[in-house]
Amino acid sequence: MKKGAHEHKKRKRKTLADRAGGTMNLILIFIGIAGVLFTVTMIVIFWVKLTVPDVLITCFFAALFGECGAMSIIKSIKIRNQDRAWQKEDEAQAQQPALQPPEDAPATTETKEETPDENP
Repeated sequence: MKKGAHEHKKRKRKTLADRAGGTMNLILIFIGIAGVLFTVTMIVIFWVKLTVPDVLITCFFAALFGECGAMSIIKSIKIRNQDRAWQKEDEAQAQQPALQPPEDAPATTETKEETPDENP
């Protein structure tokens, strides 16, 4: 038998965050669902009690928007760092052709043809 014939490759299980397209997308989906459920719950409480807990509503939405603000800062930092990395790569690639001739250009070597002198 061949060595390792019985070994099976372990497949990486996709997590919920992988299927949703990333952790931030999963958090945004959760925030959206929580916001809708909280709003519906507050409407029901208002119909039953004819009043709503203002402090609870303020704190809930402050936490929701605080999380969204933190995620936007994280995302903008990631994008800025990626842009810097791409800029450095572009600068490195721009310096390479200055040192080497382009591969597409034909190699031309000019040779001066000798012409016989007309005067003997």
